[in-house]
Amino acid sequence: MKKIMVFTAILFSVISFTLKADEYQQMWEKNWEDQRRIEEQNQFMQQQNQYYEVERQQQQQTNNVAVYRYYGAISVDPATRGYDAVWNYTNKKEAFSVARLKCKTVNCVTIQTGDASTVIVISDDGQVLQSASGSYKDASNKALKNCEKMKASTATCEVAIVAYGDSEPYEKRWGAVAYDAKTGVGATSENYYTGKDAMKSALTACNTETCVTLAYQENYGAIAMSPEKGLYVGRADGSMELAEQNAIKGCKKEYKSKTCEIVVRGSSRGLWYSGKQH
Repeated sequence: MKKIMVFTAILFSVISFTLKADEYQQMWEKNWEDQRRIEEQNQFMQQQNQYYEVERQQQQQTNNVAVYRYYGAISVDPATRGYDAVWNYTNKKEAFSVARLKCKTVNCVTIQTGDASTVIVISDDGQVLQSASGSYKDASNKALKNCEKMKASTATCEVAIVAYGDSEPYEKRWGAVAYDAKTGVGATSENYYTGKDAMKSALTACNTETCVTLAYQENYGAIAMSPEKGLYVGRADGSMELAEQNAIKGCKKEYKSKTCEIVVRGSSRGLWYSGKQH
C-alpha cells in the first residue's frame, strides 16, 4: 500500500513538473514573439522616419521653402494668454483648421507650427508675433524684434509660448527674486505671465523700502551678495546649481570680490530645487 502511495506521489510530481515546464515554454515563446514584434515595429518606424526625412530634404531643396514632417497650430488669446493647440498632423491645412475651431474668443489668433521652434511673442497692447527657426534663441530674437516694431511705444514685448509641430506647446512664465541687503529680507515670485507682474509680487512680499528685484524667464534664478553687500542675479534653464554658479561668478567679477554667497533662490515655474531658501 505504501509503495502504491509513493509511486502515486512521484507520478503526480512528474506530471506537475511537466505541466509547469510546458507553461514556462509557452510563456517564453509568447515573450519572444512579443519582443520580435516590438523590434519589427521599431525597425519599421525607423525606416519610415528615414524615408520622410529624405523626402522632406528633397522637397526643401527643390522648392527652397520649409517643408515639415509634422504640422501643428495654436490659437492664442493675447488678452488672457489662454490657448488651445494641435500637433502631429501630416496635413498643414487640417492642423490649422482644427486649431482655428478651438478659438473661444473674438481676439483669438491662430498660428501655424512645424518641426522648427515657433516662438510666440505677445505685447501689452495685444500684438501677437511669431518666428520659426532651428533654435529657440534665434526664433525668440526675431519674434521680439518684430514685436518691437509693431507695438505701441509704452508697451512691452515678452515671449509667451514655444510651439512645435510634433509636440505639446511650452509656456514661458516669469519669476522674480528680491533682496534687501540692509535687512537681509528676501522674497520670490513665480508663474506670472509678465515680468512686470512678477517683480511687483516679489517687491510686495519683500516689503522694505530698499529691496531690489529682477525678473527672469529662465527656469531658475538666484541672487549672490558680495561682502560689501553688492548684489548680482544669475539665471539658468538647466538647474538651480547652474543659476547659483552664474550668480556667484557674476558677483565676483562685478564687485571684484574673492567671495560671494547666495542669498535668494527662485524658480519662474515653481520647479522643485534643493538648497536652503533664505
